[in-house]
Amino acid sequence: MSEKKEKVDPCFLAWVHLFEVLEKEKNEKKEQ
Repeated sequence: MSEKKEKVDPCFLAWVHLFEVLEKEKNEKKEQ
């Protein structure tokens, strides 16, 4: 797995970032 770390799919990174943002928004809404 670490071998393919150099060639990470940009789409995959975009999805990971998107999910991180969604999780952050969920947590912020819970606190309010």
